[in-house]
Amino acid sequence: MKTMTIVLIDDQPFFLLFMEEMIKKIDFPIPIETKSFRNAEDALDFIEENHVDMIISDYVMPEMNGIELLQEVRQLPDKESVIFIMVTAEHARNIKRKALALGATDFLTKPLDKLEFIPKVRNLLRLRLKECLLKNKAQLLKYEIDRSLKEIKMRDREIILRLSMAAEFRDEMTGHHIERVALYSQLIAKNLGYSDAFCEDIYLAAPLHDIGKIAIPDCILKKKGKLTPEEMEIMKKHTIYGYRLLANSKVKVLEMAARIALYHHENWDGSGYPYGLKGKAIPVEARIVSVADVFDALGEARPYKKGWNIQSVFKFIKENAGKKFDPQIVKVFLSVKDEILKIKERLTPDGKASHSLFNDYIDFKPPPIAT
Repeated sequence: MKTMTIVLIDDQPFFLLFMEEMIKKIDFPIPIETKSFRNAEDALDFIEENHVDMIISDYVMPEMNGIELLQEVRQLPDKESVIFIMVTAEHARNIKRKALALGATDFLTKPLDKLEFIPKVRNLLRLRLKECLLKNKAQLLKYEIDRSLKEIKMRDREIILRLSMAAEFRDEMTGHHIERVALYSQLIAKNLGYSDAFCEDIYLAAPLHDIGKIAIPDCILKKKGKLTPEEMEIMKKHTIYGYRLLANSKVKVLEMAARIALYHHENWDGSGYPYGLKGKAIPVEARIVSVADVFDALGEARPYKKGWNIQSVFKFIKENAGKKFDPQIVKVFLSVKDEILKIKERLTPDGKASHSLFNDYIDFKPPPIAT
């Protein structure tokens, strides 16, 4: 704060000049600037557009009086705490009571006395200065807290992205798949009415749904033919492995990711795995990712299968509402079919995602070797 600004309002020039001269005599640690007006309307225009610390206004003025000005000032944004001193006649008790009720800070009595005026204005300015300094300190503290939270969020995001890439190294198709699943899940959550924070969390957590596959042997994970029942049981354990890897984290998004990893193969009718949970006993984030995951996986060619055409995939999702999938989630998913297709088209087929989820990490270049 470089200056303190006082607005003076009186229709008599003599009193304006007197107040200006008295303010010049106030000993204060920072400069005091005065703005004088002979009517309340002009003063109000200035107050509305500028930073003001104190207003000293006569009560008796043509057109808009001091009480009316006080009412207008207190309704202005960020002007609730501006010091307002009303100048009244000594006998005007009813006016003083009304002014106090409307938020007046203090009073001066005409004829003005410099022995009262100077110390009163100085003391109130000191209070105003302390208030502004505390407010600025609070704003600075809020800025530092917001910056720290942003840094923590960026750190958490990087950890999640790097974990997601671990699965990509095991399966060349995973990079595209996990990004699309993230975007589909975010879109579904948004249209289900979940908060921005939840949608952001599921966007970051969904790519980790198959992270447990890093513990599955290559002979099973990359097998070109159909898995035997014994191999299928081993494959199913990727849900448990993913949960063990992610659970008990202090990072909220990783806790969500742990639930998704564990439950995204559970079915609405109880026929899924690993626990055969049914209906809403399955966490909603896992129910959302289940739809997104199956939709994308069915359309992709894998070592053990050909990809389905897109209409067959949508038909499968619709037919399994209430069986494999939460019917409400399927309803929302189908309602945003056009946006789903746009997301699918947005990812280039050459192995490089066009969205931002992995862009910071795809084009890796080794650091120069020191000589």
